[in-house]
Parts: sequence; C-alpha cells; structure tokens
Amino acid sequence: MENESEATHDPTVGRDCAPNDSRQKGKDVKTKNVWYRATVTLIAAALVASACGSDSSGSAGDDASSETSTSDVTGDTSSDDSDSPVTDDGDAEVGSTYRIGIAVSATGPASGLGAPEQATFQLIEEQVTADGGVTGPDGILHPVEFVFLDNETNPDAAASSMSRLITEDAVDIVLGGTTSGNSLAMLPIATENETPFVSLASAGSIVRDPESGEVRRWIFKTVHINDNVAELVASYVGARGSSSVCYLAENTGYGQDVLNTASAAFDAAGLEIAFSDVFEREETEFPQTVSIGAAGCDTVVIGSLMPAAVNANAALLDALPDVEVIHTSGICNGGFLSLDPTVVEGVTATCPKLLVPPDSLPDDDPQKSVLSSYRDAYEQFSGEPVNSFGGHAWDAGQWALLALGSLEDGLEGAERRAAIRDALESEVDGFVGTGGVFTLSADDHVGIVDTKTALTTVRVVDGAFAPLPESDWAN
Repeated sequence: MENESEATHDPTVGRDCAPNDSRQKGKDVKTKNVWYRATVTLIAAALVASACGSDSSGSAGDDASSETSTSDVTGDTSSDDSDSPVTDDGDAEVGSTYRIGIAVSATGPASGLGAPEQATFQLIEEQVTADGGVTGPDGILHPVEFVFLDNETNPDAAASSMSRLITEDAVDIVLGGTTSGNSLAMLPIATENETPFVSLASAGSIVRDPESGEVRRWIFKTVHINDNVAELVASYVGARGSSSVCYLAENTGYGQDVLNTASAAFDAAGLEIAFSDVFEREETEFPQTVSIGAAGCDTVVIGSLMPAAVNANAALLDALPDVEVIHTSGICNGGFLSLDPTVVEGVTATCPKLLVPPDSLPDDDPQKSVLSSYRDAYEQFSGEPVNSFGGHAWDAGQWALLALGSLEDGLEGAERRAAIRDALESEVDGFVGTGGVFTLSADDHVGIVDTKTALTTVRVVDGAFAPLPESDWAN
C-alpha cells in the first residue's frame, strides 16, 4: 500500500537515542553492528499472547495455536540457551555476521510512507541492539548489521540503492522499496543477483510476472495486493446499491494498477465503471469532475497518494457535493486526516486494521495483541501516530529475522542468500502480523491467508479513522 503525508516527518522525534544522520541519505551510509538474542521486550511479551490466542476455549485460540508465534521473531530465537555452544569464558559462540539492507523513501514525495517505515526498522534495530543476536538452530549467535539507504522516491535512485546494497555492502536480504514504481525498478537487480527482496508496496506485479503469471522467485512483499482492495471496494459499492461508479487514479505505477485491478474486480462482480481517468500526483486542478457529472456517477473511487488524494476529494466536494467518495489504501495515515480535515470528513476508505483503535476489535481477533503492541511501541519510539506503512515494515523485519534465525552456521554468500529465500517460503507459516495473517509458499509470495485479516473498511468520523463493519455498509 502506498501513501504520503508530510515530508517533514522526523522519525527520531521522541527517541532517547541520538539519530544517525547517515540514514537520511544513502550516499553517507554508516552501518551499526547489533546483536539479536532472546529476551522479552515490550512488544515480545504482548505478541506471545497474540500467538497463543486470547481464549483457549474458543475457535480463535485454537487457530492461533497453529500460527507462527511472534515470540520466535521478537523474543527467543533459540529453543534452549543451555544447549548453545559457549566459549571458554562462558559466552555464547559467535558466528558470522548477517546483513540486512534497508532502502526506503526517507525523502521525496513518498516520504510520508518511507519515514514511518524507516522509523520502524530503526525500532527493530534498537530492539536488536538491546536484546542480542539471532541465534540459529545450532545455538550459535550471529551479529546482525543494518545498512540504511534512502531511495528518494525515485526509481533510478531505488535501483542504484539495490545495486549498492548487494554489490558494495554485501547484504543478505533487502527490505523496502516503499512504492510500486521503486520496487519494480529494484526487483530485476535483486533477481539477477539472486538476493531476496521483501517489498513494502502494493502492486501485484511486484511478486508475479503479469505476462507469464509466474511467481518471481526472489521477490516477496508484506502488503496486500491492489486486487484485494478492488474486490473490497466492489463488494462495498454493491452493498450500497450504487447505480454508477467512476474512478480517478494518479498517473503512476500504483495508480495504473488501481485502475487495472478495479476493472477486473468490477467485471467479476457484474458492476460497471462508467468513467475513469488519471491525474498527476501533484495536481491541484481536476477538470475530470465535468466528465464524472456527465456520466451520472453517484460514487467516485480515488486511487492516489497524498496530497493529490485530498486535492481530488476537495474538487469533487466542490463540483459534485452529493457524490460519495471512496479512497483506496493509499491514504491510510494521519497526513490524510490532517491536511484538510473538513474535506475528508465522512469519506470511506479501505485500510489495514492497524488504523482502527485496538479496542474496537473483538477479543478473538488473532491480530489484536500484535496491532496493539506494535502501536504502543511505535508511538513511544517515534513520537508519531501509528500508520499502516510502518506496520508493513514491521512485518518485513520480522520475516527477515525469522528467516535468519533458521539458518545453520557456516553459510556464506550465495548459499546463505538462497537459504534465506527458502526459509521465507517455509518459516513464514501462519505468521500473525500487522498487515494480515501470512503463509508464504513457492506459489504465493504475499501469503495473506484471508483478506479480512489484511483490510477493512473505515470511515472518517470526527477527524479519525473509525471502523465501518460490513453490517453497516448499507447505512
């Protein structure tokens, strides 16, 4: 999912530790050796409860028992410390260093996505620093080194970042991309160099070749695909009894994918899109409102990041005040709510459950504890409200640590990267994350078991995202 908000967001606000300035620009990269070992942290303690289920007598608790325990990722990565090899002075035996490459849009038009993603990776890094290292199944402890680069919301810079992380920094896995365009520019380099890449963007073509239909062997992503969004929007529109729907989308890889997936979903639902068009992300004038009015649409779906999403919303409100406006998941952060609150009040959107208050979720929801714990930790760490983009980064970071924690000592270079790729497909099994419940496989590199764990409908009420359950869609 993609979005943008204030470019001035500072992910270090509210932190006790000094910021690493090198993380803001890839050209000045510095790295930090960190260790990841088993201790119970703020998030780990609450996530254990999520993995075990809130009620052992209920169906949700039974389901949760078969899901990957997130304590295996954020807490204990070894089965028994007493079995760990130790040196003569009693310390755990230390193996080779693992390296995780991070390339997000810390600056540029999509910094509203990239800043919370980067802050989340810094949160993970800080926890790793405090807690130790990744302990493999052989009991050997491995240092973990994070390398941060800024792709500047530019596909060329994103491709350069991927190349640098692989060829110069020799990372074992890359996380990031932020936008679909950036990710699509990065994936050929990851594939050519046989390096696993976990994208934080939404286009389905990131993980599956649209021409051959084949899964891209080295590419994964933690974000739902736009097909899921389109299907949810079509269901909502059908329940509302809309007579005519129009679509507006930004003229980017993300926007084009929104339009393509909407066309397929609406056809499958027996619904028609009466008019569709694209606009530039920085656009402030929207002459398309004339065509929308002529088409007689009573519902308009906007697929865009900020600020154009709000600008388009404002234009529709001025020209066609009786039209219902729905936003796709490109706006799921606080910037959408704060840019012009009067414009977005009352609109509907499709967003991950992380955006709604945790206490609005039922106790048997398998994600409730994860969502609540991540929200608390992120807001305490960054001093900023939680949003779904940081959540996708959290899931990606946990996948990476889960894969690294499954490796035997002695793997290096291409053999290690291949083992990480294989581990993602085998170890991410029933993983409870902020963006869904995931099971990866050779045929599915997104792995969302049930779309309802990844997306929900929300409505802006009194300047906040409020849950909009399916039972209320017709109201």
